[in-house]
Amino acid sequence: MRRTLLTILALAAGLAGCWAIQRFELLDPYYRLVLTYLGINIILTVSLNLVNGYMGEFSVGHAGFMAVGAYASSAITVNLVPAAWLAWSFPVAVAAGGFVAAVVGLVVAIPSFRIRGDYLAIVTLAFCMIVKSAIENIPALGGPQGMMGMELLTSLPWVYAWVVVTLWIIRNLVHSKYGRGMAAIRNDEIVGELCGVRTRRVKIAAFVISSFFAGVAGALYAHLLQFINPRMF
Repeated sequence: MRRTLLTILALAAGLAGCWAIQRFELLDPYYRLVLTYLGINIILTVSLNLVNGYMGEFSVGHAGFMAVGAYASSAITVNLVPAAWLAWSFPVAVAAGGFVAAVVGLVVAIPSFRIRGDYLAIVTLAFCMIVKSAIENIPALGGPQGMMGMELLTSLPWVYAWVVVTLWIIRNLVHSKYGRGMAAIRNDEIVGELCGVRTRRVKIAAFVISSFFAGVAGALYAHLLQFINPRMF
């Protein structure tokens, strides 16, 4: 109980510190930008490590899910949300970008995990190419020239909050029964199945969660740079 309380206080202090840095410009704008990019890349790295590290599968489609989240959240904030509501609706738009990426991840995962080994890398690489080509042929998303018009909504406190959420959820997942299933898959998938691990269900769950946070990182990235195009991903 005491450790939990200290952890909550430390996280709250970190959030307050990030808000103070942003609000009162306690750091040079360049260093604030570097810290913001660092947080976005932490989200990307931790979510990718869930599949490639803890589960031992080789996926190279993370950039595609980041692109899906970036474009989905940007389409929401640019086309659907009134300007007066942007600040309040931003976390919803980020979560929506992650949700769309998770749905696409589910669509990719269901057929992909019928195969094993290096074939997953081939499928996810093809997925990245499909996403890039699809976006380039959708005029509503700017096509190959890219999409702009997003407000600068990503800030250091928001990135810090999403980093904490990402680490907390994935840490708890890794220490759950699904986490033990991922470890079994990494060590020996056939033995894991013989021991009762539903390997395909575990793989799909891990892939979808990883895709969600890749989409979240993409949404934060889009509203920090305020311009995205397919080649960036």
